[in-house]
Amino acid sequence: SAPYSRLGSAIATHVFTRSMQAALATPSAQPDRDALANAMQHAASAANTAMRDFAQRTGLAHRDLRTTLLVAALHHNTLATMQVGDGAIAVSHANG
Repeated sequence: SAPYSRLGSAIATHVFTRSMQAALATPSAQPDRDALANAMQHAASAANTAMRDFAQRTGLAHRDLRTTLLVAALHHNTLATMQVGDGAIAVSHANG
């Protein structure tokens, strides 16, 4: 585990969540699946940038903030998951 992984986790979670909320608050011309995928990619990039910027401002090494980010997002009737780092996500549904 990285020395400041809990801090990295707090930054990543906050920035990822805010980015997703902003991206999906406005109706999109894209199908829900594409809008959700693009929002998740952008949010992951924004979280990484925020962690890198924080490390630079505070004199920490970016690697000291490494953390696992597991995301499940439901937008209208579309479910998407994302994993950054170690960990796993499992989805169970009625059809097996």
